[in-house]
Amino acid sequence: MSYNAGVIKFEHRTSRGLQLLAHYTYGKTISERGLNGQFSSLGYNYPQSIIPTRGEASLSHRHRVLVSAVYEPKYAQHLPSRLRPVLGDWRISSIATFESGDALTTENQNGVSANDFAGPDQLNVSGNPNLGHFDRSFSEYFDVNAFSVPPQGVRGDARPGIIRGPGQNNWDISIGKAINFTEHLHGDIRADAFNAFNHTQWTSVSTTYPFDPDTGVPFGQVQGGREGRIIQLGAKIFF
Repeated sequence: MSYNAGVIKFEHRTSRGLQLLAHYTYGKTISERGLNGQFSSLGYNYPQSIIPTRGEASLSHRHRVLVSAVYEPKYAQHLPSRLRPVLGDWRISSIATFESGDALTTENQNGVSANDFAGPDQLNVSGNPNLGHFDRSFSEYFDVNAFSVPPQGVRGDARPGIIRGPGQNNWDISIGKAINFTEHLHGDIRADAFNAFNHTQWTSVSTTYPFDPDTGVPFGQVQGGREGRIIQLGAKIFF
């Protein structure tokens, strides 16, 4: 297995209470593995060079952007003393994550066997099976017509990791306020929203032809998703 990546980092702080941190990572992981994500199990005296098992590993996420921001405004310092307890000591923070999906591998389970003891059967592929963002649907996340079943006794040419699975587009936002009751008694209230914009985020797709034997989901259809918006409220007292 090999992994190569480049990272760009940006960090900025202002005198008005804003802190900004951003990371961008471009990486790629290549491995020799079977279709189930493990290392290939080759048959007796089978020439490894003619089995297309080298490809992008499932955990290979090519693009990842992480943006973190914290804002603790300082305007309350200039407010009348009576307004500071109400309008002052607020803070807003957010973490936004944008990431490419897993590199998925198709598998043929329709009973046709290559008879080579090299793990699950592979399909044949023609062209790029990945669809554009606006062409994907719940029932067809990638181009299922780009795949075909190879003849009996022939191993397909669809390499591992050729399907780019669902990515991540997530925002977590928190709003809080510090409260000073006395010199030795302090409080903190906050509200947190995970997946704050309730963005639909799929997690997995059926890549087994003609359907996933464990779930019954047809080839190419979405079969899992991340949780929707979660909101939690909290309060603390320090003394």
